[in-house]
Amino acid sequence: MFQIYKGMPKYLIVCSLLVLVLSMAIPAIAQDNTTFVVGEISNIPGGGVTNASAETPTPAPPTATPEVPIPSFTTNGQVGSRQLSFRAAMAELGYIEGQNLTYIFDPESIAGPALDTAAQSLVAANVDVIVAYGTTAALAAQRATAGTDIPVVFVGAVDPVQLGLVTSLQNTEGNITGVGGVSEAYGKQLEWLMRIDPDIQTVYLPYPGLDNPVNAAAVQAIQDFAEKSGINIIADELTTPEEIAAAAADLPDVDAIMLVPLFSSFAFLQASIENHLPLSYSFPNLMDVGPFLSYNYTEQGVGSTAARFVDRILKGAKPSELPVEIAPNSLAINLRTADAIGLDIPDEILRQADIIVR
Repeated sequence: MFQIYKGMPKYLIVCSLLVLVLSMAIPAIAQDNTTFVVGEISNIPGGGVTNASAETPTPAPPTATPEVPIPSFTTNGQVGSRQLSFRAAMAELGYIEGQNLTYIFDPESIAGPALDTAAQSLVAANVDVIVAYGTTAALAAQRATAGTDIPVVFVGAVDPVQLGLVTSLQNTEGNITGVGGVSEAYGKQLEWLMRIDPDIQTVYLPYPGLDNPVNAAAVQAIQDFAEKSGINIIADELTTPEEIAAAAADLPDVDAIMLVPLFSSFAFLQASIENHLPLSYSFPNLMDVGPFLSYNYTEQGVGSTAARFVDRILKGAKPSELPVEIAPNSLAINLRTADAIGLDIPDEILRQADIIVR
């Protein structure tokens, strides 16, 4: 190669080498300037952002003031927490919105036909990958991408194998993968309640219907564990705000309250305080706003994990090459609420807690 430059003036040699270096660098520069498009859908009520700088909506203030001052307990912010942690992790991996990455997300499309429509619009936009926050969002993405090669990464889907999202955790055999949870966590949540308060014999379990697969799985897991443990479950289907208010105002004779995913209510939180009853909920990230106990994966954890999947896919990996991850569960305890209901938490339990709100 260097024989070519023999006898050439030095400035021509320098220019030739510069052209050679630039020609080799052009493909890399073009690749660095690639802009990826990530579509997002969610089935979680409340929260959500449309861009990286937007703030999660602030929960509405409660209509009544409890005896113990506790902020409003709503689902607002769940998708925001999950989504913002995903986007923050993507930024750490080098994907900057407005530079080499574009997000498409409609925070209003979170339920029923609107969710399917949102998923179909992302397919029509030919996004590089769809990120689905929640189980029914993942199912909507699965329906919308059937017959296409658009990858889907689910964030927090429960029992993905049983729901048919993937063939198995190790071999997904399709265009879908991600990070999920297992319904056994809800039974374990009841076990933690019993370990903290061995006197619990009857648990009130309100739920908003079983059409949502997550709530159906949660109710079944809790009832299965209760049957094995000799605990009486009073399950109560509540579908309207009026039914919820009436049930919270006139609780049956119970020792604890358990709320399933996507069913949070300030009315039951206030009722638990007024009646000195422990109340558990499924999302640890909401522990600082009132529930006494939670046992499940964290919103931030599944969000940041999903970013690793998306990063691999944008770099050329297929979803079928990426085994599903089951997110670790965290035990969370709110000591402020425990004090409010007059419940002492054994030190042995506190030592095992991953999150403690003091």
